[in-house]
Order: sequence, then structure tokens, then C-alpha cells
Amino acid sequence: MQSIKIINTSNNEVFYATEKSVGFDIAADESVLILPLQVKKIKTGLKWKIEDNSELISIKEAAKLVKCCTSTIHRQCKKGRLNFEKIDGVYFINKDHLLSYFNNEEIIDLPEKYELQIRPRSSSLLKEKLHIQIGTIDPDYTGEICIIAQNISFKPKLILKGERIAQGIISKVCLAENVFSRNIIRNNNGFGSTGK
Repeated sequence: MQSIKIINTSNNEVFYATEKSVGFDIAADESVLILPLQVKKIKTGLKWKIEDNSELISIKEAAKLVKCCTSTIHRQCKKGRLNFEKIDGVYFINKDHLLSYFNNEEIIDLPEKYELQIRPRSSSLLKEKLHIQIGTIDPDYTGEICIIAQNISFKPKLILKGERIAQGIISKVCLAENVFSRNIIRNNNGFGSTGK
């Protein structure tokens, strides 16, 4: 099982406005003056982290659980079909992944992937004349979450520290099977962290 955590290093409260809200409110962690038509990046003091909380079990325990021999489990690990960790040369299997793998007749188990979507609040454009850039925060991004905002009015707009400016929505995504990964090393520079 994976757990998703929002790490808050600001003094602003992070919350869902109602029990049925799908987006949590994101506030500015700094006061920013945005001139007419100017675009600025606003810090939030937020990060996100996805952790795998699944229990790790030995190959022997795994074989007993799914009623097969240890060599079958070991072979599936070596082929990359089972999630495992190698600790001091010993294989430990991800229990949730193991059960999902052996319960599926076609033996296909796609790892769950998530994105954190940045979206404007409903009132941003209509009431505040503030355009909030929609964005995707990838699961391997480790930097601070920032919001890109543009003032589309003819007057300077002051955003105060603690003012709610956007919302975050966590969503499960599917990846295309025929698009390969370049495995670019991501830096922590925030926007454009995988290069041009």
C-alpha cells in the first residue's frame, strides 16, 4: 500500500474545505506584489512524498503464502516481475504486490502512479483577476511546490502571506505502454527540473 503525504514547512494550515472536497487549499508562503500582466512564481512551503507502506516478507514466507516453491518466487524477482528489496544479499518481497501478482490470471500488475495537480481556486479569475497556471507535480519531484500566477488586471495585485491562491488534487494516472522513459536525472531546481 502506498501512502501520500503533504509536507508542510509553512505556518499556513493545509486543509480540505469540506468532507467532499477533492482539492485541498494551498496558500502563499510569502507576500508578493504582481504588477499588471506580470507573471510570478509564489512559494507555498509545501512538498509531497509517496511512501510504500507494504510489509516486506522473505522468499520462504512468500512461497508459503501463495503456495508455490521458493525458486518460482526467486525467478520472478530476477525477471523483474515482483517488487522486492535486496538487503545484505537476501531478497525481501513486497507482500501487497505479491498477492496482487498471483491473484491475477494474466500475471500483470501495473504499479500505481500518482500526480499532484495544481489548479486555480474557483474565485481566482472571476473575483481576483488572477490567472493561476495549471500544473502537474510528478511523483519523483522533491522540491518545494510553487504556484505560477499572472495578474490579468490593470492594477497591481498584492498577494499576502497566508492567502489561499490555489488547490491541489492528487490523482492516479496511467502511462502509455508504447512511450519509453529516458531516465533523466531530475534536479531540485523546481520548474524545468528535467531540462529543456
